[in-house]
Amino acid sequence: MPDFAAHVAQFVGLIGIALIVGLAAERLRVPYSVALLVVGIALSSRATVEPLFAFPQGLLFVFLPALVFEAALQLDAEALLRRWLPIAVLAVPGVVFSAGSVALGAAFSGLPLEAAFVLGAIVAATDPVAVIATFRRLTVPLDVQTIVEAESLANDGVAVVLYTAGVAVALGGRAAAPAEFGVAVYEVVAAVGVGLISARLFSRLLRGTRDGGFYAVASLVLAYGSYLVADRIHASGIFACATAGIALAAPRRSGPPAQIMRDLQTFWAALAFLANSLVFLFMGFALDLRRVFAEPRLIIVTLIAVFATRAVLAYGALPLSGLGRRYRGWHHVVAWAGLRGGLALALALNLPASLPGREQIIDATFAVVLVTLVLQGLTIEPLLRRLRLYGGNESGGP
Repeated sequence: MPDFAAHVAQFVGLIGIALIVGLAAERLRVPYSVALLVVGIALSSRATVEPLFAFPQGLLFVFLPALVFEAALQLDAEALLRRWLPIAVLAVPGVVFSAGSVALGAAFSGLPLEAAFVLGAIVAATDPVAVIATFRRLTVPLDVQTIVEAESLANDGVAVVLYTAGVAVALGGRAAAPAEFGVAVYEVVAAVGVGLISARLFSRLLRGTRDGGFYAVASLVLAYGSYLVADRIHASGIFACATAGIALAAPRRSGPPAQIMRDLQTFWAALAFLANSLVFLFMGFALDLRRVFAEPRLIIVTLIAVFATRAVLAYGALPLSGLGRRYRGWHHVVAWAGLRGGLALALALNLPASLPGREQIIDATFAVVLVTLVLQGLTIEPLLRRLRLYGGNESGGP
């Protein structure tokens, strides 16, 4: 069989596995992302699995734009404006606080300080796929859902910016730190500009068009084009893609008609399910369980720092937003929704071979991803049911 046909057969086979596992997970009321991760680990333990492409590059340039754009497209603009404060707290000072806390703990465990900061930036990126899927199935109040999902979009971008700066400092020495701060600011500002300009060009190009097929194809160009253009000019692809999605979905006279927007959201939801399914399978292939326990002291300290910083943010800083007056127990959900996933794993595996402490960073990241995805992913629904924070009731009751 020619190589190309073999790749197509592998791709279709993986989609088939993802579909079967997803259906089984739905009937068992288990997050499909956790089920796919476990299946991926099981498959890789029985045979050597050769993915279609390396996991880090595949996630960062094939799957991540689709996942970011779909999440941005689904955000409710009014809820986003209502809850901008807790989102901003979690996404900017929250990520810096989390990265710094993990770095201090990792440095205390013997990791070089620069490498410890890189580890902190990597595990600061949250991946609430399992949580959001549960939110949507149980109809969790929109404001709580928006906080968790929008926070993930923003803090992924901030974490990647910190990661890039941290790697540059670790390789170039501490003297490079002030310059990297300016680079980080440029990455965010330039990316937002790329996203806004791209969305504007999209609207102008399709003005007057009523064919949903044109919108679907153009939205693919918008998502991947904004991401790749930003990456090309050394800005944040995540921020550019998210900005383009939010700008496209924002209600305005020049935007897509309501029915076409609903069709676009359905189209992108299907793409996101496909991308997430393959990501979690590939994560299972990439995870080496032997390495999860290779650095017990570093791993334990990192896990404690990850959970502790999330709790500090949820119970300390976020109540100032006033959300607790409307949704009883919401802070427990935010505290428990900080799962780590594909982006953290991809960033760790994409580290330069010459980076001091690279192997220890990968070991710790493997452990954090596995523990948070399985532990928090499997327990978020029981928590929501215990808090009775579902059913779309504004007061948090059933």
